[in-house]
Amino acid sequence: MKPQYNKDATINIEYDHPVLGLIPFTASKDDVDETGIQLYNDIIAGKYGKITPYVESIIQARKSKISSFVTDYQIAITKDITYNSVIYQADKASQDDLNVVLTGLGTNDVPPGFYWVAKDNSHNPFTKIDLTNLSKLLVDRGWTAFNKLQVAKGKVNGATDIASVDNVVY
Repeated sequence: MKPQYNKDATINIEYDHPVLGLIPFTASKDDVDETGIQLYNDIIAGKYGKITPYVESIIQARKSKISSFVTDYQIAITKDITYNSVIYQADKASQDDLNVVLTGLGTNDVPPGFYWVAKDNSHNPFTKIDLTNLSKLLVDRGWTAFNKLQVAKGKVNGATDIASVDNVVY
């Protein structure tokens, strides 16, 4: 195999190792082993032939784009949320806490003096209706973000070339 750049800007090659024989090897200028660094320098110097450039396939482009959209989706569903003009955290742990409280209450109301902690750590009196409404806000936001993700993924998967994949936005 002739040397070829990969997506990480390192170089893939089949190296004839003195003990192991022909092995796949990824050469990097930042290798921790001196032999690896020497091999990288030899490849750069042309000892193993011309280095083939990295060419991203449409499958790789789609996978990368969708991965970035999933990250955007995760951020969208866990960002802070405002309810009754107060900002509350909505990270996974906070949403799990809300679900535990609502599930635990069942048909019962909240105990006297119940409060929900805002992002600024202030204690805000909450009723069961407040808890339910906050949960509904999170569900609505999550559903909107989920549908947006599905549309974007559909566009990415329907793209027929890398430029079209790159033009899809979340």
